[in-house]
Amino acid sequence: NGRGRAFLEIHDLDSAMADYDRALALDPRHVSSLFGRAMVLYQRRELDAAIVAFDAELALDPTNAIGFANRAETYFDMGKVNRAIQDYDQALKLDPHYVTGFVNRGRIQQAKENYAAAIADYGAALALDPNRPLALYGRGLARLRSGQRVEGEIDINTAKGLDPNIGKEFASYGVR
Repeated sequence: NGRGRAFLEIHDLDSAMADYDRALALDPRHVSSLFGRAMVLYQRRELDAAIVAFDAELALDPTNAIGFANRAETYFDMGKVNRAIQDYDQALKLDPHYVTGFVNRGRIQQAKENYAAAIADYGAALALDPNRPLALYGRGLARLRSGQRVEGEIDINTAKGLDPNIGKEFASYGVR
């Protein structure tokens, strides 16, 4: 549903939802409309409803790595970090080159204070994209927290060299 997606991109959530609902009235199994509807619910912070919508979408398209990743973020926002990690595991199984998936799973592992797993995920992201500031900064923080001071400072300084505002951006994700 292109129009619904366009409304979603400009954050006109009511118009996006109306378009997705119209499309689903015509075809309740329209996968992209189910996904779009889930995204609207997520952005509205209707997290329980978003999970139900992602479940419906993934039941019809169980190979959608992005669907699993977005449901993972919803679970994370609900405080269900283990469910979030399970969904990222599935997303990365489906798409082992999904850099953002590794970065986000690393962020969640870091939130759990599982620094070794976070460092591994950030490292996997950096193996695919060596200049990803979020991965460098996240790995740097995880290294600092796990006692790897020199390596952590190198990662953080490298990340700041790529993006001077990376510290503020990373902090916005609620992970220390």
